[in-house]
Order: sequence, then structure tokens, then C-alpha cells
Amino acid sequence: MSKPPQRSKQREQEQLGLGYVDRIVKRAGSEFRPIHLEHDYGLDGEIQLFRRRQHTGLYVYVQVKTGGSYFARLSQDGTYIYLRNIKAGHKDLWRRANVPVLLIWVDTRSTEVKAYWGMVPEIFDGNRTRLEKRLVFGVHSLAEIEQRLLPPQKKETPEPLQLTPLVALGSRGQPYDLLSEAKKFYRQWHQLTCTSPILGSVAISRRGWRKITAPSRGKEQIEHSLKLLPLAKAIIEQQKAIQGYRTVSVESDRGYQVTRAHLYLVRRVEFTFRNPAIVVVKLEEVRKFPSMPFVSLPSLESLWIKRRFLTVYERRHV
Repeated sequence: MSKPPQRSKQREQEQLGLGYVDRIVKRAGSEFRPIHLEHDYGLDGEIQLFRRRQHTGLYVYVQVKTGGSYFARLSQDGTYIYLRNIKAGHKDLWRRANVPVLLIWVDTRSTEVKAYWGMVPEIFDGNRTRLEKRLVFGVHSLAEIEQRLLPPQKKETPEPLQLTPLVALGSRGQPYDLLSEAKKFYRQWHQLTCTSPILGSVAISRRGWRKITAPSRGKEQIEHSLKLLPLAKAIIEQQKAIQGYRTVSVESDRGYQVTRAHLYLVRRVEFTFRNPAIVVVKLEEVRKFPSMPFVSLPSLESLWIKRRFLTVYERRHV
């Protein structure tokens, strides 16, 4: 009679480490999403950072190492923990990744489990991998990780948004072809590099134009959004916080997991010719990474995050 399948000690260690990290991240109010792969490709999951229940728009890939087999030695002054058995291919992937990578080592050598963390490339000392002993991974660590990804900005009153002729003319009712002017503005915006201080590159694509001008929205809503296009550009380029995040879908596509979400940038605008308004810019975010065990080591082109402009509108209540 054959023996029932047994779980290896290495597998037990891996699950213990991932569970430990997951509990801490959730207690900190953020989200840990494991990448379910049978084979080790050097990335165990990702952490999505939240602050006061609001998504910050910040992500970090995570590799968790668990157990004493990864411990090499302490530095002479006791400030660094040197690790071993870290694959060279994984280090190369972390260095080249277009998303920040966090390494966490879960020390299970005693009954009191502790974990230590570090960011790439700070964890590298030549060909060696080391973690600062003071960086014990706990609930408090998420705030420091966020600070490293996006240094806090000094509190300041945002400067009034400068209105372009497109908005001013449209609002004063002077005769001109709104659709033609808006199309010209959007075409020029598409040709420029649009960069957000918190999200990085944002694509200005035909999809955004089609969504704004969809006949189902009605003539009044279409014209209103067209007039707000210059404000949408200014908000994307100036806004330093995300006011809303909603996952739309999670799908599988040929061995990859594709997550689509909507992000919202909100800004109060003081108009010189009418009452102030709350203007909302809606963006789409698409993230793709391997999700199936038979996928080979992914290229960096397959681990990406893309964001693009969808629409702009005004809230009725300020």
C-alpha cells in the first residue's frame, strides 16, 4: 500500500513565512496578494499600501525567505544579517524589475518568530545579500516602506489651477467649435509625456477620447467633459494623492493574471466666472503578472503596470 503524499518541510516553512507576512500586512491595514506559483520565480506576491483605508497607489513586489537555512552570519558590529542560498537569477530579476522589490527573511530558529526586511538595491553588498537587523518587520514597517517609496510632502496649499482658453471660452459662451478645439487639445496632450507625481507615466489614449464622446452620455455631459480636459491634465500632473481605488476585474489570460482597476483623482477648483466645483479625473490601471505554474521565468515586459486616462467630470455637490 503506497504512502499518502506528505508535505515537505520546505513547503511548511514557505507557508509559515507567507502566512506571517500576510497577517502583519493585514493588521497594518494594507493588502498582501500572493502569486500562486508551484515553482520559485523569485517573487512571492505583492503588497498594496493603504493609508487610513485609502489606496495610496503604491505597490511593492515581495520575496519571502523562511528558516535558518538562509542565515549566513551577522556582521562584526552586529548591525547586518547576511543571508545565503539566494539564487543569482532572482537577484538579477529584482534589480531589473520595474516595480520596487522587498525582501523579507522570516527567522524561525527559535520559538519567537521574527522577520527582517530590506529594499532592493539596498540589500546588496557586492554579491552578498544582507538585511539591517534594526529593520524588524512588523505593523509599523508599512509606514516606513511607504515613506521610502514616496517621501512625504510638506503640507502646502495647492496653487490655483490655471485655466486654459478652452475652458474659459467654453464657460463664457463665446462662439467657437468646442469639439474641434477639444480634439486639437487632446491630440496635443496625447503626443506629450503625461506624468503624475504619485503614479508615474499616464497614457493619453484613444480609449479616453471614445469614452468621453460616447453618444450614450448625452450631448450635455460630453460638452461638459470636453471643457474640463485642460483641468484633467493639470490635476494628473499636480495631484499628490489618490482619493479612490476600485478593482473592476481580475482575469486569467494565457497563464497570467490581469487586474483592472479604476483610480480617482479629486480636486476642488476655484473658477473666476462661476461657483467652485469638485473635478474628478478617472484613470484605468492594468496590472499583469504570472499566475499559472507552467509559466516559465517571466520577462520584465510581462510584469507591468500601465495606467491611462479615462474621463473627467464634475461632482454636483461641493
